[in-house]
Amino acid sequence: VLGEGAELQLMALQRPRPTAGQEQLATGLRQRVLVALSRLEDRATQQTTWLELCTLAQDIHEGDVGTYLDCLFKTNRNHSQLARRDSVRLLAVLAGAHPQAMASHVARVVAAVLGFARDKESGKEVRDACVSTMGDLTSALTPLLGSPAAFLKPLLSAVLEQVEAQQITSALCLTAVLRAAGPLGDDVAARLHGTLLRLLHNGTLG
Repeated sequence: VLGEGAELQLMALQRPRPTAGQEQLATGLRQRVLVALSRLEDRATQQTTWLELCTLAQDIHEGDVGTYLDCLFKTNRNHSQLARRDSVRLLAVLAGAHPQAMASHVARVVAAVLGFARDKESGKEVRDACVSTMGDLTSALTPLLGSPAAFLKPLLSAVLEQVEAQQITSALCLTAVLRAAGPLGDDVAARLHGTLLRLLHNGTLG
């Protein structure tokens, strides 16, 4: 029997292919988001653009969440710190507005946040956004996923990073997830406890 998280992933795979009209709408949405993200580079337009992107994220159809995510995932070290920070923050906005759709993308969303956190070019604003966003994602999506395992597993691997700044950010993200998740099931708690003990024993978190 599939768990609820696995069922959401399966439902995403079984969705019908988009029609030509839907593809055209997706292209229009993609262009709007990418143009707006480029305006985040300018502090003079950053605040109004942020509000525009938030409104767009909240108002899109659930079927367009994947297209919006694809645009956010294109943000890289060629963009300003402001644009990268707000791309991370927008993931939390999407999760709050469309938790069901975001749950089906949880693996790549978590991977994207960790990618920003690990990037040595990410400044404090970006890393802080990663921490707060990871907590917000956990709060919004764990009730649908059934457990915070989708967040915990990659984060426990991430705290093995050898670069101190990256390890600290991953540890802070893990703390945010644990706070947002609430009481853990016995199985999840036991696995987490065992993993953390091994990390401490090996000196990884020392």
